[in-house]
Amino acid sequence: HTAWTLENGLLTISGTGPMLADMSWRTDNQYNIYSVVIENGITSIDESAFFACENLTNISIPTSVTSIDSGAFAYCRALTSITVPDSVTHIGNNAFAYCTNLENIILSKNLTSIGRFAFSGCPITSITIPDSLTSIGTGILSETPYSANKSNWTNGLLYCGNHLIDVAYGVSGEVSVKEGTLTLADASFGRNPGLVDMSIANESITSIILPDSLQYVGNYQFCDCSALQSVSFGKNTKQIGDGCFARAPELDIYYRGSSADWDKIEISYAGEHTNDLSNCTFHFAEQDTAFKNSDNAVLTENGDLLGIADTTVQALLQQAGTGAKLYKADGTEKKTDAKIGTGDKLVLADGTELIVSVLGDLNGDGEVATSDARLALRKAVNLETFDNA
Repeated sequence: HTAWTLENGLLTISGTGPMLADMSWRTDNQYNIYSVVIENGITSIDESAFFACENLTNISIPTSVTSIDSGAFAYCRALTSITVPDSVTHIGNNAFAYCTNLENIILSKNLTSIGRFAFSGCPITSITIPDSLTSIGTGILSETPYSANKSNWTNGLLYCGNHLIDVAYGVSGEVSVKEGTLTLADASFGRNPGLVDMSIANESITSIILPDSLQYVGNYQFCDCSALQSVSFGKNTKQIGDGCFARAPELDIYYRGSSADWDKIEISYAGEHTNDLSNCTFHFAEQDTAFKNSDNAVLTENGDLLGIADTTVQALLQQAGTGAKLYKADGTEKKTDAKIGTGDKLVLADGTELIVSVLGDLNGDGEVATSDARLALRKAVNLETFDNA
């Protein structure tokens, strides 16, 4: 039950419920609309409602509106600012795309989802994206001054507020997402198969370490990442979107929580390119290292000394979590391809320091060999050198 009037360039839309399916104001009066007032009672701004209304400069959105659908204001080139009320929880795909004068946007503090390319092509230099978001589409700020500004990127990763919204194609090797990040936008690292020429997978990243703060992993996150070998998930992960592990290689998945906690994560299996975890190898904190400090040694969950002679530095750091570092006894940081040895110091992100003990490795070279047996014998008989034997 909605109606509209157009007088002297002012379009007024009134009624209750969703906006009219028959939006003849756009087809018959597209270039005669300069201002829009949506009265309280309307609950959604429908798909393409004001698409290419190129003379539209002002719009008033009431607190009854909860959704702004796909393409609703796309190509409204005269629009310079907009305030999205806190009642709105969803902004659809391309909702404000190529509004080429839209510089000032105030978003709802209660948004839970923003669709792909929502603000693509707008002259946005800054925008506040709320922490309430649980779903962010691909390229929401593509082709904007914000994404073009190098100072907004950190090690090839583009953040906006507490969300990761893009990853540069040239990023390679091991990548750590910064602590405090809550959401990964769709296909930040991977490729969305549904966007044939608009989404490219990163083929040089070998390892991704996600922070404990992260809660929501967007769709197609690791899809087609051909070089990827391992992903480390934080213990507060709540949702993993569709297609994250579609067409991904065999992966080592490290989870800094228990297997029971992993089973509580909402993993999507909808869509054509669904998740396939059958080829993944899981490493749970409850089965691997608990990183407890007792008697100056790193212990396993059952209290035994940690036998990690065959574990790589990279694997140990992934288990220890974001920000962990491993140092030699002399204080120099260990390289990821080095061997772990007795006397190495593991420093966790919270500052906790743990001294590593590898069973059988007495000289700290990361191997259990005859040299360790000789050292044990020498200590047992209290000899300074074997020449005294």
